[in-house]
Amino acid sequence: MNLLEHNISEIRRDEMLKSYNEAKAEQKEGKLKFSDNVDELMGMGSFV
Repeated sequence: MNLLEHNISEIRRDEMLKSYNEAKAEQKEGKLKFSDNVDELMGMGSFV
């Protein structure tokens, strides 16, 4: 792995950690909603 690939990997790892921590905080605050209903899931918003 060259330096550029290594840096990209590190940046992506940092992004994933940030996203995880944000989701963890939202879950703790009761802001996350879970469902097994496909129609409801499709209406919940944007998907990345």
